[in-house]
Amino acid sequence: MDIAKRTSEAAHFYYGWIIVAVALISMAFWLGIRASFSVYYVALLEDYTWSRSGSAGVQSMALIAYTLLAPLVGGLIDRFGPRRVVVPGILVLCLGLVLCSKINTLRQFYLVYGAIVGAGITCIGIVTYSSILAHWFEKKRGLASGIAVSGMGIGTFVLVPLSQSFISMWGWRTAFIITGAVVLIILLPINAIFLRHKPEEMGQHPDGT
Repeated sequence: MDIAKRTSEAAHFYYGWIIVAVALISMAFWLGIRASFSVYYVALLEDYTWSRSGSAGVQSMALIAYTLLAPLVGGLIDRFGPRRVVVPGILVLCLGLVLCSKINTLRQFYLVYGAIVGAGITCIGIVTYSSILAHWFEKKRGLASGIAVSGMGIGTFVLVPLSQSFISMWGWRTAFIITGAVVLIILLPINAIFLRHKPEEMGQHPDGT
C-alpha cells in the first residue's frame, strides 16, 4: 500500500516546480555574475592604468546589450523553445568569461565582457524564465515567480564573495576561467536536461491541474 501511494504521488508530481528550480539557479548566476563585475573591476584597475569611468562603462555596455537583446531572446524562445536559445546562450557566456581572462586592453574588455558576456547572460535573465513560467503557472504564477526570482538574491550573496575569494587566491584571470567552468558544469546541464517550454510537453496542464 505504501509503495502504491508513493508511486501515485510521484505520478502526480507537477514538473513545473522543476522549472522553478531551474529558473532559480539560472537567475542566481544571472545576477550573481553581473554583480561580481564590481569585484573584477577593482582587480583590473590594480593591474592597468585605465580610468575608472572608462572601465565602468563596460558594465553599461553589457546592460545595453541586455536591453537590446532581451526582446529578441523572448521572441526566439516563443518561436524555437527555450533550450534552443538558452543552451547556446550559456555557451556564449562561458566563452566570454574565459576570453575575459585573456584581455589586455580596455577595448578588449568592452568587446569581450560588454558584448559577448552581455549577450550570453541575457539568455539566462528574468525575461527568459518569466516567459517560460507563464506557460507553467496560472493560479500559482505569483508564488512560482517569487521563488524563482529569489535566486537573484542568492546569486549575489554567493557569487560576489566567491569571486573575490577566487581573485584573492589565484588572480582575476584564473577567476574568470573558474567562473566560466562553474557555469558550464552547473548551468548548462540543468537547462539542457530539465528545461521545458510548456507543461503539455510533459503530458501535464498549467498548475498541475
